[in-house]
Amino acid sequence: MKEARLAQLFVQYRLAFSLFSLLLIGFLAFGLQSLRFESDYKIFFDDDNPQLLAHESNQDRFTRSDNIMLVVAPPEGEVFAPEFLSILLQLTEDAWQIPFSSRVESITNFQHTWVDGDDLIVEDLVSEPLSKTPEQLQQLRAIALKEPALVRRLISDKAHVTAINVDLAMPELRADADKATAELVAYTRELAARYEEAHPGLKIHLLGQTIINTTFNEMSKQDMEQLIPLMFLLIVLLLQVILRSIAGTLSTVILIGTCIAATQGFMGWVGYAINQVNVACPIIILSIAVCDAVHLLNIYLFNLSKGLDKVQAMT
Repeated sequence: MKEARLAQLFVQYRLAFSLFSLLLIGFLAFGLQSLRFESDYKIFFDDDNPQLLAHESNQDRFTRSDNIMLVVAPPEGEVFAPEFLSILLQLTEDAWQIPFSSRVESITNFQHTWVDGDDLIVEDLVSEPLSKTPEQLQQLRAIALKEPALVRRLISDKAHVTAINVDLAMPELRADADKATAELVAYTRELAARYEEAHPGLKIHLLGQTIINTTFNEMSKQDMEQLIPLMFLLIVLLLQVILRSIAGTLSTVILIGTCIAATQGFMGWVGYAINQVNVACPIIILSIAVCDAVHLLNIYLFNLSKGLDKVQAMT
């Protein structure tokens, strides 16, 4: 009886409920302008997770682990070729210009220590590569492949690919850090593209925590801009086929749109950022809204077919 009374109440005062719903949805949707993307590995851990706490303690005591790594593959598959080493030397120098870079490491500026009589010599492992003889290049190759600090860190054990690691000093405030991340990733991508264009066959792949976070954000935005509208269009077509009612399809579309706008807007109001997990929220809402709408409309259209008027059928 309570359900029947509630149904009659909703139908009888449908205009008032509709107006109230629209005002509430409009208010909640206004929070969409405050939505932001945040890609942080910390969302996968509880605040009291021992490993997370230990990691944060290390960062507070020493330094943050933000970095970008440029993995460079030579055209001929051999790192210790004079032409490639020359390119790598210049790229290492240019990597210092990446915004917020604090340290740049590669095999070219690795501090190699050797003894000359009574003198202890410390110098860059690679300098003036174009003037090196094949024997000297082979000697450099042997030194690099025996160095634990380099092998499988900045150079592969087959010397067919190498890397430049850039440590970053990022701003502490999240808003500043997000802006800094966008700036330095754009700069690094432009730098890599410029070198690949200038040296055919050269391949530069970008890795590192900063790149991963940025990619998560970009993929999330891409899903929201491409995948969700595509699903929305597919559902509209299927609804029209199933319901055979333009009004029913249109009302379902409005329901889906307002549900997503209100829910995502509420996230903006409470300051809850979109991340790589909850980015699926609109898809989940879409699925639930379609199920509810189809159930209601099926019964409603069935009752209409039995001869009931619209108010009775909806009640």
